[in-house]
Amino acid sequence: MAAFDIKTLPNNLNGQVALVVLSKQSLVTDASHGIGRAIANKLAELGANVVVNYNGSAAAAAEVVAAIKALGNGAQAVAIQADVSSVADADRLVAETVKAFGRLDVLVNNAGVFRVAPTDQLPLDDYHHLVGANIHGVYYTTRAAIPVIADGGAIINISAIASKVTFPNMPNAAYMATKGFIEAFTRGVAAELSPRKIRVNTVSPGVTYSDMLQGASEQALEHVKQTTPLGRIGTPEDIAEAVAFLAVARSGAWFTGQNLLSTGGIGFSLS
Repeated sequence: MAAFDIKTLPNNLNGQVALVVLSKQSLVTDASHGIGRAIANKLAELGANVVVNYNGSAAAAAEVVAAIKALGNGAQAVAIQADVSSVADADRLVAETVKAFGRLDVLVNNAGVFRVAPTDQLPLDDYHHLVGANIHGVYYTTRAAIPVIADGGAIINISAIASKVTFPNMPNAAYMATKGFIEAFTRGVAAELSPRKIRVNTVSPGVTYSDMLQGASEQALEHVKQTTPLGRIGTPEDIAEAVAFLAVARSGAWFTGQNLLSTGGIGFSLS
């Protein structure tokens, strides 16, 4: 039996279509900011046509679309409004993606509500927001994408290292639980879609510069740096590179059902 030749797989995303999703309830309200924006830009740099999901600022989303088109590599982009915690909106988002570009190859579920409070003090409205964004948004969009995503494609779900480790003075059990769902869901869908050679993986960022760090004290940020093995806080571009690694067929060829910890070394013994 001849060995599989990985060099036959593409090392870019030319001709592919990527949908980058973020939900309404996130502190970062759309894919035009932070990690979502970095992911959209990186996939476009690799040649993908990108659908930028937003539910907040249409103007900010338009900026991302313009920046992608200005790359000059032929990548195109459109912005589509949708609140993916709604089944109807998630279905419409996927349908409009296929209508715009004729296919779907890469789905990135970049949901990210974050709340800090002891379990008995977390308002139930905040708990419902966590579940809506971090669980329902990922489930509904993946559910809508499965029938149309191309065989050999990729689904990448964004979790967080907080599902595995706790941080001092940061009680967030409900948030941890929702991210744990994402990781278990990833493994289940990876098994379901393996006959179609669709790779389904998770990226778990460590502490990363984004809107979620707004209000953090310099003392807290310095503590993170000192306790991170690689000695710095992550950037949105760090996370985008991890997503791109899994999205590209050649680099991500032997990964499915996995959780890639992009954390600067936090939690490396847990991977």
